[in-house]
Amino acid sequence: MRRVKRTAVIVVPKESFVNWANSVDDSHVKFGDNPAPEHTIYLVEDIADYVVDTVEIIRPHFEFIFQEELNSWHRLESDWPPKRDLETFLEWFEIQIHSMVLDLPRGRLKTERYTP
Repeated sequence: MRRVKRTAVIVVPKESFVNWANSVDDSHVKFGDNPAPEHTIYLVEDIADYVVDTVEIIRPHFEFIFQEELNSWHRLESDWPPKRDLETFLEWFEIQIHSMVLDLPRGRLKTERYTP
């Protein structure tokens, strides 16, 4: 087992995102009572275990994450909310920070290029 030198950021949709997502496309699958049983995890820079300031950790990455979350639900940018600042992001998503990321399988950690 190895510790991965990254911090995990888990993004959980809040009611504002769910309301937007359910309103954008009548033909699209809608969120139900349990909006997202599986959440996206983003790996960011490693932080000291004792320093957990969620806003400061997310600040350099929120624009990309916000766009990725919107795009994963609805690709037409003209339907995205026009205001996509940090304040709006924090109103739309709950952020969970986890500084301990452990890789359990033996062998090299495999990665692949992801292009949204």
